[in-house]
Amino acid sequence: MSKLPYSLSSPPSTPKHNLDAPAWSLRPRSSKSRSERGQSTAEYALVLLGAGTIAMMVVAWASSSNQVGRLFDAVFESLIGLVT
Repeated sequence: MSKLPYSLSSPPSTPKHNLDAPAWSLRPRSSKSRSERGQSTAEYALVLLGAGTIAMMVVAWASSSNQVGRLFDAVFESLIGLVT
């Protein structure tokens, strides 16, 4: 029978944790601080708002000026010309 590194009557010792330490010191550290992560979130929100605004302006322009309809007419006319 092989000898165990500890007796069966007492389990192996577990590492002791400093429970008196503040909670923030027990969390894993990230590469960015909390304020930098918040700034990144705000920047993404502003980029999305800007992209949405530009998309709405393009849709409004295209629907009011009938440019999309003219483009489709030109494409279909050229396709029909190639087929016939």
